[in-house]
Amino acid sequence: DELDICFEFDLAGAILSSAKGGYASTVAGTMEEVDALYPPKQYATFLTNHDHERTMTQLHEDEAQAQVAATIYLTLPGVPFIYYGEEIGMTGAKPDERIRTPMQWTGESGAGFTTGMPWYTINGDYSQRNVAAQLEDEHSLLNLYRALIRLRSTYSALRTGSLTTAKSEDFYVYAYLRHDDEGTFLVLHN
Repeated sequence: DELDICFEFDLAGAILSSAKGGYASTVAGTMEEVDALYPPKQYATFLTNHDHERTMTQLHEDEAQAQVAATIYLTLPGVPFIYYGEEIGMTGAKPDERIRTPMQWTGESGAGFTTGMPWYTINGDYSQRNVAAQLEDEHSLLNLYRALIRLRSTYSALRTGSLTTAKSEDFYVYAYLRHDDEGTFLVLHN
């Protein structure tokens, strides 16, 4: 009763592992444990933070896997936190300085972050992975994040609704219902 919310590290790892390997059981099993551990919705979901290799690095820059990971964690219960740059697929691995590089706003010099000298060197992929370029691409990772956040904001079932696991005979499919008095969503990840 003294902790309002905490980051669920095991769930973050399970989401990335399932997105990378394609097996639903990893995230499904961890989600069942998380659901039993906390009061309803009293945990934070995330994929990575300032101490982890970035999602796109862990997934070997596989855009489809990054989209699956984002979709899983933004449709599960909990309070989602997005580490800046995850929504555009920024890369970075240890040491920490390579995980905390400046946000890549544009493909221009300084990545739209600064016209001066940033405290950390900007990632070399800023000309391809940046907000301005992804805003123009309706199928970009950024626009997927925006669509998922819009859905979550619009429908209370995805924001604060209950979770009921649905069984699938296919071990590559993670299925569940998100539901409340206002509506029900059947969510399928493959």
